[in-house]
Amino acid sequence: MEKSLRELAELVEGRIERDGSVKVKGVAKVEEAKKGEITLAISEKFLHKARQSQASAVIVPLGVKDFSKPVIQVKNPRLAFAQVLELFAPQPPRPSGIHWWSPFKSLSLFPKILEFYLPYSS
Repeated sequence: MEKSLRELAELVEGRIERDGSVKVKGVAKVEEAKKGEITLAISEKFLHKARQSQASAVIVPLGVKDFSKPVIQVKNPRLAFAQVLELFAPQPPRPSGIHWWSPFKSLSLFPKILEFYLPYSS
């Protein structure tokens, strides 16, 4: 999947600085980001690392100025990063049903328990 920075900014309700047509193919930690990936930088330490990284774009807090890469400025950078992460790496489907070792696996006992207690409830 590939999204433009403009599309991601719409998703997270952010403001783009620099080129909004940059294509993003994934999400990565600032230390591991490569071309085509977006990363998160909140503190001065990580803003410095993001400037030196190979990331194509960075999610930053509002007010970050003069950044060398295209950025999405948002009120809540962690939330925005989570939204983008979910877009590129959705949660795997959870299996339905009851696990074989669950204490509730034998739900067929429930009607028998009801039969036993219902006559005494009135």
